[in-house]
Amino acid sequence: MASSASGFAALTVAAVAAFGEGLPDPRTLSVWARRGSGSACRSIHGGFVEWHAAEADEDSYAEVAFEADWWDLRDVAVIVSADAKAISSARGHRIAQAHPFMPTRRELLQQRLPALKAAMLQRDFETFGALVEQESLEMHAVMISSTPSCLYLVPETISFLHAVRRWREDGVQVALTLDAGPNPHLICPAEHADEVQRRAEALAPGRTVVHSRPGPGVTLLEEHLV
Repeated sequence: MASSASGFAALTVAAVAAFGEGLPDPRTLSVWARRGSGSACRSIHGGFVEWHAAEADEDSYAEVAFEADWWDLRDVAVIVSADAKAISSARGHRIAQAHPFMPTRRELLQQRLPALKAAMLQRDFETFGALVEQESLEMHAVMISSTPSCLYLVPETISFLHAVRRWREDGVQVALTLDAGPNPHLICPAEHADEVQRRAEALAPGRTVVHSRPGPGVTLLEEHLV
């Protein structure tokens, strides 16, 4: 999951460190990592990270919006499919850029970001979750209706989309989000995480469930794998 983000962030820091001249500031590392994979610019940092859009290369970077301990949110991710995607994420994003709805989507993104940050500032999960889930569904709506169609969802993904709505009716605080793939990420406050994981495992028996939380940024290790 998110292998290009974590991979290029790690590669950037390791490659720079190999020159033995010390690491530059996090903003510079973020810009360099972004050249390998856009989302890698965020993986340089820990906590909750915002990526700034820009026309100039050096102005498009990520920085920490909230530290990791600001809000104890969890991501209960369910691996419903580990198969290679018929259309890669990189190609899928290029296809989506030509979609007639993309100009409107960009406008909506600019409106959602301040609302999302305000919800995080207040630790308002109901608003936060609604924004996250809507953004994810809108992204996939564009991808599905693109030419060619980028249909990443599988039947189990749809099952989880229906399930989280039932779970919320039961009082469980949870929102579903997706990257350019089929695996649902169930975002929830820490106090609901065990229940979300229990329900996820019951809905998808035998599937791998990964329970994670906000963590630190890249860390340079002296121990080597060889």
